[in-house]
Formats: sequence, structure tokens, C-alpha cells
Amino acid sequence: MDIRLKDNDLFLSGDGSTEYVRGIDEAAQRVLIACSVRKASFLYDRELGVQPMAFEKDDRELERKVGMLFSEAVYKIPDVSVSVLYIKRENDQMTAVTAVERKGEKRTIEVRVNGEL
Repeated sequence: MDIRLKDNDLFLSGDGSTEYVRGIDEAAQRVLIACSVRKASFLYDRELGVQPMAFEKDDRELERKVGMLFSEAVYKIPDVSVSVLYIKRENDQMTAVTAVERKGEKRTIEVRVNGEL
């Protein structure tokens, strides 16, 4: 169980209390966090995140490379696997459309990929 986040902040219910996520929603939220931060940038867990890596936007192996980085970033999350389905490219922004699976449940999330991970 984890506290629900929305738009990079705590999600509060109508009465102002925090809400919790469980199951596949919790797994998807944890994967999004792990794949969105640079490794060693989180004070309380220096192992959290992805190792910075430069890449070319027209790299034919981009999905595979980003998938490997994401898999490494989530290895500590129990019973979770990830796979990058494809990379969306819009202007200078790239987003990895990523499948998250936990105990037979699946969810698709979008993780922003900047010019460097």
C-alpha cells in the first residue's frame, strides 16, 4: 500500500485526507517513480532511479535500450515486470509507453524520456 500521487504531488480526497493505492495501481505508480528519477538523486534511496544515458532520437534500438534501463530501475519492486511498448515522439519530447505487469494484472503507463535518462 502506498499514498496516491497525482501531478507529482499527494492526491487528497474531497475531505482533505490522503488516499492509498494498492495492487496494480500501486505497482504502476512505483514503476513511474523509479523510471522517472535519476539514479542517486533521491536522498533516502540512492539506488532508486535510472542511470543517466545519452542517446540519439533516431536510434533504432531506443525502445530496447530504454526498456533495459527501466528493467534495472524496477528490479527491487516485488513481482513486477516492465516492457517498453514504443516511444512516442512529439516535437522535442519523447515518452515511453510502458507495460507494467504484477501478478497477472497489467497497466500501461507513459514515462517521459528527455534527451538523456
